Amino acid sequence: MRKWSRDGFARHCDLGAPLHAPPQQRSADPSTPLHVHLPQFQLQLNSAPNHIPTKSTMKSKTLRKIIAHLSPTTTSETETENTTMPLATSTCILPPSGSNHSHTVIFLHGRGSTASALFSEFPQCVDSSGYSLAEIFPSARWVFPSSGLRPLARWPGEVISQWFDTWDISRLEQREELQTEGLRESVSAVINHVVLPEVALLGGKWERLVLAGVSQGGATAGHVLLNLNLDQLGQEMNLNVNIAAADTQRNRIGGLMTFCSRMPFPNRALAETRAVLGLGTAVGDEVVKNTPVLGQHCVDDPLVRIEYGRQFKEAFERFGADVTWKEYATGGHWIKSPEGIDDAAAWLEECVGMERKV
Repeated sequence: MRKWSRDGFARHCDLGAPLHAPPQQRSADPSTPLHVHLPQFQLQLNSAPNHIPTKSTMKSKTLRKIIAHLSPTTTSETETENTTMPLATSTCILPPSGSNHSHTVIFLHGRGSTASALFSEFPQCVDSSGYSLAEIFPSARWVFPSSGLRPLARWPGEVISQWFDTWDISRLEQREELQTEGLRESVSAVINHVVLPEVALLGGKWERLVLAGVSQGGATAGHVLLNLNLDQLGQEMNLNVNIAAADTQRNRIGGLMTFCSRMPFPNRALAETRAVLGLGTAVGDEVVKNTPVLGQHCVDDPLVRIEYGRQFKEAFERFGADVTWKEYATGGHWIKSPEGIDDAAAWLEECVGMERKV
């Protein structure tokens, strides 16, 4: 069984990584765990990352200063194995830089990408002052889960890193039923094995949890939000987080933030959209209505066309969500920097309540 590389599959999938990303750098033995330690930025992976940013490619001021300290280590405190998630490999974590942990952002990578790739690319997306979101909000914990490998129906015998399968990214309406199984499994796994542990770390404060994603990761994060039942999940965690219907500040999560994403199974009502996956977890529309949503998309995106991004916007508006929508003339299939990071930072501060330091 062959695994498609991100470069070799670029024309066939909605890569959640910049098309101009540096070439992959593999270790001599990819089965050997790679441990990476940077001051304030730590991870451990059970395979080599797609690439580690170099001094010449770093834009983030802080990371430019600390990248010289990159060195192997044998510690393992930051690795989270996702053995219970379908086909998952590892979760990369960017912990808060200080002692205060105020919010958590769960950030899902795109199709053909990985947690480790997004982890290494994310700090390179900076605002107009050269700061990444992790530097702007140092009290946030950034969690990057991995989808693992899934088979491709269009190319039997082949697999790729993806949250769910898609027949043709240029014509998403074709055989859209292929998305159902993988999306159902991924949404359930993210809720049970990523969202719940992170909310527990926040002491049950759902309003401090942000779901985020690039490309297919944003599409998956959107369906995670649609299928959240905060009362039921709180009871399962044995936390005192039951939510009164009138308490709109609590009857929500912090927010949903997506970049160059789309809406699987568009043009449906909320109940019909939930029925496609059939998880039967969420009831009502309060959480969706009370959770702020940020969507960003570049008009010249060659993979997930802008009309698919607008379907995402229209769907969440139809569901009653408060949607902040940003379009950028250029930027391709990736996070628009610096304008998109400026807008994301402003939204996280104003709508989520995250406290910025720079």
